[in-house]
Amino acid sequence: MTAAVRPFATRLAHHAANCLPHRRADWADAIRHEVDFIENDKAALRWAVGCVIASYAERINPMSNAAVSPFLGAAAMMAFIFGAYVFHGGNMEVIVQGLPTNFVLIVLGAAAAVSIRTTIGGPGILKSVGLSLRGRGFHKADYRNLAATLLHTLNATSRSPSLPDGGEAVRMIDDAMALMGRDQVSAEQLDAVLKTRIDRVTANQRRAVHVLTTFGRTMLWFGGVSVMLGSMHTLGVFTELPEVLAGMFGSAMLGILVGVLAAVGIVQPLANRLEAAIADDANFYGFIRTAFFCRKAGSDAATAVQVASGALPAELALDRAELAAL
Repeated sequence: MTAAVRPFATRLAHHAANCLPHRRADWADAIRHEVDFIENDKAALRWAVGCVIASYAERINPMSNAAVSPFLGAAAMMAFIFGAYVFHGGNMEVIVQGLPTNFVLIVLGAAAAVSIRTTIGGPGILKSVGLSLRGRGFHKADYRNLAATLLHTLNATSRSPSLPDGGEAVRMIDDAMALMGRDQVSAEQLDAVLKTRIDRVTANQRRAVHVLTTFGRTMLWFGGVSVMLGSMHTLGVFTELPEVLAGMFGSAMLGILVGVLAAVGIVQPLANRLEAAIADDANFYGFIRTAFFCRKAGSDAATAVQVASGALPAELALDRAELAAL
């Protein structure tokens, strides 16, 4: 039994390496070779299992940016819950009868209430959902283009056309260049201006997060309202047969479940997804802010861009080879 542990651990490690995406090729090479240097067979097996879990997570991570991923997760959760209900002998007819009414009351009622609360100065529910489905707005290639643009811009007096015109990043670079040319503006003042601008942009984007969060919470309240209305309707026909009353009470109780599933399973993941996308935008704009601050403080353009890249999350940071190739 023990003799089979080492070969199994080796196969697991190679499987983990093969599952990694191409951007993690260095990890894959390390995984393939590291398992041979672990002397204890059981320790090697534990390490290989951990590598498999990590490689699966790394493979799944880009998939979470897909627009349909929140809905797939919600569908899987609902299938699990209702499947378990049927598996334990639950009467699916009760759910089928009560689901349409509860769903319409909860979703449309919550949408109407939230629309009233968020009409002034903020995006609507549909626009907020659309923003959340966008997912990550900037990828590794965008950071390489930005780094190339900043290298040219910080070495010259005009912006490189590497980035398309009209975006917030382009406007930020152009305005920062205008401030760079003023001797009376210090590096700290330039940094403060850019920070304020980034905070204003992200604060405006977070209004949509507030809309979605409010929508989810309101669904929970309307789930309770649905339960109360269903219970009142059931009590109003208390002369019916017990099996009829039982079905009506079951349909009434469904309201809170629908509210929880819709809020926790769909709306809140969309809000979290949008929050992550906003944080990604802030990283992109922060790259510009850090590069200009370093350049204004006296660093050369290459060093400024390298420092800005080093402040990014690990999966977005550009290594020295990538920077040297720009």
